Amino acid sequence: MTENDQYSAKARAVREWTARHSGNWTTYDEQRLMEWLAEDPEHRRAFESVMKLWEAAGDLSMPAITRITPQPRRFFSRRSVHLIGVTLAAAVLLIPVGSQLKQWWSGTPQHITTRIGELKTLRLSDNSTITLDADSDLIYQVGYAARRATLTRGEAFFSVTHDVRRPFIVTVGPGQIIDLGTVFDVESRRGAARVSVLEGRVALTSRTGRTELAAGQGAGFDREGMFLPVSTVDRSVVDWREGRRSFRDTPLSLVLESLERYLPVRFALTDPSLENLRVSGVFNTTDLHAFLAMLEQGFPVRARWMGSDRIELFPAS
Repeated sequence: MTENDQYSAKARAVREWTARHSGNWTTYDEQRLMEWLAEDPEHRRAFESVMKLWEAAGDLSMPAITRITPQPRRFFSRRSVHLIGVTLAAAVLLIPVGSQLKQWWSGTPQHITTRIGELKTLRLSDNSTITLDADSDLIYQVGYAARRATLTRGEAFFSVTHDVRRPFIVTVGPGQIIDLGTVFDVESRRGAARVSVLEGRVALTSRTGRTELAAGQGAGFDREGMFLPVSTVDRSVVDWREGRRSFRDTPLSLVLESLERYLPVRFALTDPSLENLRVSGVFNTTDLHAFLAMLEQGFPVRARWMGSDRIELFPAS
C-alpha cells in the first residue's frame, strides 16, 4: 500500500468512526464498514488507530469493530461528534495547517477537459463515476467533508455513490444540482443547465428557490436561475456515451451545437428562421454525411460546404 493509500485509509477510518457515532448509523452502514475492513489489513489498522486514540483519552469505551451494531448508542450530540471527528482527523492524519488542511477538508481541484470527439470516464476516490462528453470542461474535488464539481462547458453523466454526510454538488452557471442517491446527466448550454435523472433523485437550487426531480424526470434552469418546466426523460438522453444523439422536437440550433462536440466542423445558419426549426431523430455522432443527408431529406434545409471545416445551412427554396 502506497503512502497515498495509507493516507486515504486513515481519512476513511476517521469518517466511518465519526459517522458510526452520529446517531444515524444503520445495519447497512455497519455491513459496508465490515466489508471495507476486510478488504485490506491496512483498513483495519487505520480504524483501530482511531479507536485507540480516543480510548487513550479516557473519554469513551468503544464497541468491538467485529460486532454488528445496527443502532449504537448515541454518546454525543451531532455537533460534538462532528468536532470529535475533526480532532481525530488532525491527530491520526497529522495534517499540516494552511493549504494542505484545506485540500484535505475540501479536496484538491482536478481540471478535466475533452477534445472534439473525445469522451473520458473518471472513477473518483469515493467510487462515484463521471463520464465527460466530447468538447467539455469539468472541475471536481472530493475531500473529507465535501464533494463538488463544476461543469463549465459541455455535458457529463454522473453515477454518484450516495453519502448523506457529503452530498455531491454539481454547479452549472447560476444553479446547483445536489444528489439524493442518484444517476443523472447534466448539460451546460450557454450558461443554462439541462438535468435528466435516470435513477434516484436530485435537488435543483438557484437564487429562485429549490425543487426536486425523481427518476424519469428532466428540468434545469436558465442563465438567470429560473427553473425550466419538468419533462419526461428516458435513457436515450445518454445515448451519446454509445456514439448516438437522440433529439425530440429540439431546435435546430441546439442540435447543431450538440453535434459540433463530435465533428471537426462548424455550422452556420444563413437564415434566423432556421434556429427554431424543430428536429427529431437519432444521429450517429461520427457520421457527418449521414446527418446532412437526413437533414436535407427530412427537413426544408439545404447544406453547402464553405471550406474544409465550415458548413452553411440555408432554407430549401
